[in-house]
Amino acid sequence: MKYYIELTLIENSKGNLYSLWSRIFTQIHLAFVERKDKNNRIHYGISFPNYFFNERASIGVLGDKIRIFAETKEELFLLALPKWLDRLSDYVHIQSIKEVPNKIEGYVKYQRYQSKGDSRLEKERRGYAEHYAQQNSVSIEEALSRYSHWERREVNFPYIQMKSLHSNKKFTLFIRKEIVEENLENCSNQLFTTYGLSAGGVVPEF
Repeated sequence: MKYYIELTLIENSKGNLYSLWSRIFTQIHLAFVERKDKNNRIHYGISFPNYFFNERASIGVLGDKIRIFAETKEELFLLALPKWLDRLSDYVHIQSIKEVPNKIEGYVKYQRYQSKGDSRLEKERRGYAEHYAQQNSVSIEEALSRYSHWERREVNFPYIQMKSLHSNKKFTLFIRKEIVEENLENCSNQLFTTYGLSAGGVVPEF
């Protein structure tokens, strides 16, 4: 990803960061949808330069900035962000297209995090119990009793409140940041979801 646009959200008396993220990110999502391929994937990735998450306390924030990356200037120009954000111009500052600096900290993935439902948790609990039963030559009932207090551990990653374009229902888009260890300097053909989140793609961190 060689080029990017940085957006800064502007808080005022009419909107705090939480409400602004919902409105602005919805418009960014719509812009991405216009550029998707037949597999609902795009070649634009996002990052949050001021992203913060404390795993022990399970709290975090996205900050007030978002970067949108692409391989070429033309791709960012075709995204037409000023058009999509025109009615929110009082709440967001859009910088000009810039080249990613040569010196970066590394690469990261921003991914959607979805909490586990009750059925998935029960399946996971039974899987652990079956493994324990096999390793310790006990019945599955006894093994299950050892995991009777298996509880959901909610992780409150930074999030944006969204509304589905199809069902019109509200949902929470949790966003998890993952540092990528391997060298991906020459990676190409990056793929992302229509939220700009990783579908295998990575973005530079700087």
